Amino acid sequence: MACLLFKKFAVFKLTFLYAILTTDLWFSAIIEASRSGCSNELGMQSRKIKQSQLSCYTYHKGWEANKGRLHNPIKSWCSDTNDPMNEYFQIDLAEGQTCISHCYPRSCIRQVLELLC
Repeated sequence: MACLLFKKFAVFKLTFLYAILTTDLWFSAIIEASRSGCSNELGMQSRKIKQSQLSCYTYHKGWEANKGRLHNPIKSWCSDTNDPMNEYFQIDLAEGQTCISHCYPRSCIRQVLELLC
């Protein structure tokens, strides 16, 4: 299973192959290319991934990590810091692998998660 790491100006595909880009222009293209290898859903929407598997470095009050699920009708996760090195949403895949999503300051990850399986 390939996980993606999103940083402010770069995207890394966490497999043995890495794609590193330094412009926002290619951000959606890399996400789209990464989707093609997905065959099973991650489990964020179906709640196969438990709330205890979701965490984040920081969150804005009322926008905790457990709100960062697909199609959540009430809010989503949002960082409470403007430091891109210290804002992340983490999914523990319980298989010795971890997905970490670094997002833009004060942005929510719903759009990113909708692009993943």
